Formats: sequence, C-alpha cells, structure tokens
Amino acid sequence: MSLSVKLGLVVGAVAGTVMTLLALWLTAPAQAATGPALYKNCAAFTKKYPGGAKKGTKPYRLAMKYNRRLDGDKDGWACEK
Repeated sequence: MSLSVKLGLVVGAVAGTVMTLLALWLTAPAQAATGPALYKNCAAFTKKYPGGAKKGTKPYRLAMKYNRRLDGDKDGWACEK
C-alpha cells in the first residue's frame, strides 16, 4: 500500500470521527446556557433568603446565575420586599 493511500485512509478516518462527533453534538438535548433554575421564582428564593439578597453576595450571584428574573427591576436586590 502506497503512502498516499495510507494517508488517505487516515484522513478519511479522522473526517469520519469529526462528522460523528458533530452529529452527536447537534442532536444532543439542548440545555439552558445557565442550567436549570435553582429558584423558579421569588417565593421559592425568599423561603431561604427572607429579605432577598444584595448584589455582591453569594446568594445574589447564585440567583442571577440561575434566574436573572429574580432581580426584575435590576436595582441590585434579588426578591426584596
């Protein structure tokens, strides 16, 4: 078997692997960019954090990571009353 034939087989195998991985990636179930909502709404959030959470705190960062709507007025407080 000549070198060009061997090289062609290797390139073909690599291309096949790339196409298979691409097909798997394209057909994988889509997840939200940030993952599932840790707190679906402010009622769920305030059960654990009754006063809400101020920007810069760990609870606020978690809230914003999973559900940006918890600070709907964008004032730096998640679920304040």
